[in-house]
Amino acid sequence: MKRNVRALESSRELGGVVVETSLMIPFLLLLLVIAVDVSRVVNAALTVYNAAIAGALYGSQNLSKSSDISGIVNAANQEAANLASLTIAAQQFCKCGSGADVSCTGLVCNGNPKKTYVRVQTTSAFEPLIGYPGLPQVFNLSRTVVMRVE
Repeated sequence: MKRNVRALESSRELGGVVVETSLMIPFLLLLLVIAVDVSRVVNAALTVYNAAIAGALYGSQNLSKSSDISGIVNAANQEAANLASLTIAAQQFCKCGSGADVSCTGLVCNGNPKKTYVRVQTTSAFEPLIGYPGLPQVFNLSRTVVMRVE
């Protein structure tokens, strides 16, 4: 008799465990998907930032490379090869020592040395695995890096 009571209690406990587990599985799967999405967006944001840095580093090496827009874009693209959609805008610009914008064709500006800069902006669209209430379906990740040409 005691054996039947123990078996009955054991089967009730097992049934409770099965019910609790079946109730928790959807919640745990949702947490897993959220964790994967967060890691994907962080990876994409870092890749967008690293691509902007790579392009700016290429352009800031010397004056000839600062005007090589296709080389800057290629350097940024190589850094972000795993991103499906990446838009890159690169620009060379110059400033006087006082901070005023000037043309990059002149040698000096009113006796002050001219400083040449490179600006690289990278943008990518990120789509999460599932739609989250209250959040957009697509996130635009964008980074701008400005470096002085050496």
